[in-house]
Amino acid sequence: MSEYKIKDLMPGIRRFHAQKASVAQGKSSNGRLYYPTTGYEYFDTPSGSMEISVWLGNIKEAIRSEGLDKLYNAIQKYVRKNCAWLKRDRDIEFYAAEVLCRESYKAWKDFEVET
Repeated sequence: MSEYKIKDLMPGIRRFHAQKASVAQGKSSNGRLYYPTTGYEYFDTPSGSMEISVWLGNIKEAIRSEGLDKLYNAIQKYVRKNCAWLKRDRDIEFYAAEVLCRESYKAWKDFEVET
């Protein structure tokens, strides 16, 4: 059972990007120290800020616990068919979860959930 509800995980309008520098890993070609950075992307939700991958895992648990699997799969199928710019399965899953949270599917004219 998920500790979150879908309304608790509603992503805010803002999506944050941050970078974290690690310890110096050597010198660059011009002799300066090289600090590799790792980028993070996270949402600001009513439950707090969380990294995108953590958010996706939590939202999938919430979808399962609230019994919205059939709707989520229908949204994924629709997104796979109609959103040509989304190539990877992970991007399709993420976009479908975001659509479900925001209830954007209600504005789609040709969207139907198979019963």
